[in-house]
Amino acid sequence: MTQRPPSSGATSADAPAFDVGEAVDRLFQDIIDSADNPLLQTSISLLREETLAIRAYEAEMLPDREAEYQRMLDCWRRKDKRGLQRELAAYYERREGIAAQVANRLSPLN
Repeated sequence: MTQRPPSSGATSADAPAFDVGEAVDRLFQDIIDSADNPLLQTSISLLREETLAIRAYEAEMLPDREAEYQRMLDCWRRKDKRGLQRELAAYYERREGIAAQVANRLSPLN
């Protein structure tokens, strides 16, 4: 199962920094792997692909991504299906909310 590193914020020289995007990918993969629901598996896979394009902008535009990830992980660990559904919906809604800003930044006219 996906794990959260210690919250101290300090990392040793040997340990890589915590990557929220990578952690979310692992969590989503855990959800997909455990789902006995092909529609859910396909939906999460497709939505993940759609959000990869904005990953580079998330840290700047969504500074609370780690807390967002932690809420999803907590729901997953507690097997709180409704809570996880709510958190996943919020996750994707937030990314839809910044999509226009990201597209504007990616535009060759800017």
